[in-house]
Amino acid sequence: MENPNAYVGKTFGGRYKIITTIAPGSMSMVYAAYDLKSCETYALKMFDDSSCEDEESKKEAKQRFLNEINIMSRLSHENIVNFKDSSRDGEPLYFVMEYVESNNLKLRINDCGALPPEEILDYVVQVLRALIHTHEKGIVHCDIKPHNIMLLNNGKIKLTDFGIARFVDSKENTESDTALGTAYYISPEQASGRKIDRRSDIYSLGVMMYEMATGRVPFVASDTSTVSQMHIESSPTPPCGIKPDIPKGLEQIILHAMEKVPFMRFQSAEEMLNDILSLQNNMNTVFEYRQDNPDPPSPNDTKWWVFALMGVAAAFILSLIVTVVALIVINSSKYTVKLAPDYERGGTIWTEAADE
Repeated sequence: MENPNAYVGKTFGGRYKIITTIAPGSMSMVYAAYDLKSCETYALKMFDDSSCEDEESKKEAKQRFLNEINIMSRLSHENIVNFKDSSRDGEPLYFVMEYVESNNLKLRINDCGALPPEEILDYVVQVLRALIHTHEKGIVHCDIKPHNIMLLNNGKIKLTDFGIARFVDSKENTESDTALGTAYYISPEQASGRKIDRRSDIYSLGVMMYEMATGRVPFVASDTSTVSQMHIESSPTPPCGIKPDIPKGLEQIILHAMEKVPFMRFQSAEEMLNDILSLQNNMNTVFEYRQDNPDPPSPNDTKWWVFALMGVAAAFILSLIVTVVALIVINSSKYTVKLAPDYERGGTIWTEAADE
């Protein structure tokens, strides 16, 4: 947006008067807006495609913004920033949401470093309850990170920024959609451009817990593409290797949430919440997570197709060997099997010669 202050002082929807700018986004600008009817302050997020290079990218950016409006309008939970209203025909594209005047979790980590286990669990319980509601609506947030966790003065948290959220079962999601996310918190399936599901949010939450427990993210490199690749291939240093006083159960939950293969992680936010609550009740709790899963991996799990192809190839080779041996045995009494050059194909072929 060339001049973000151009809207300050203007009123939209006949009631939302822009007071000031709050923060810019990649394709938007967030303003503080005063509701002339309710006399309350809201956050107004205005669409901005001025940084798009061509019409196609503008179209994609607009669709993404409309998708965010659609998703936000379906959510209503105490731990999610609430949706209020959206633009009318003939107006610039925007939507209105709850105004949260507070710091985010990333700033708290930057100020304090590693957080106490009790504080970590308190935040994670609230995030998981927000995710349970979100996932029940068929929505994956796709960008769980401390920057998007707002900390209220009363100890509550608010999950925000559904800008790249997706309907998990939507056929409209594209491969480029799945690759979106923040490199330091991105799930392996997002980083590799494969289809995401609710377990992708579980992985990102595990990364966020890792940072809260140790004061740093698990993977760091000179460029974000390398960081993304590390999420796919590299194992993180166990949290206790950085902070030895981390409760064993907390480390187990973090690493279980961060399993590379989705079917090896917690399979739902509810499942993860149950273990978090157990640990809250007793910090000495330890867990025995399976290293295998009785359920077969879904078609989207990491490298499942490699094992499938190996199985098919092995079966084919075995059947070929059996067939050739059988033919040799059957024809041995009448024929001698010989190898003769195949001049047309540049190789050899099986030929049969009658016994003399």
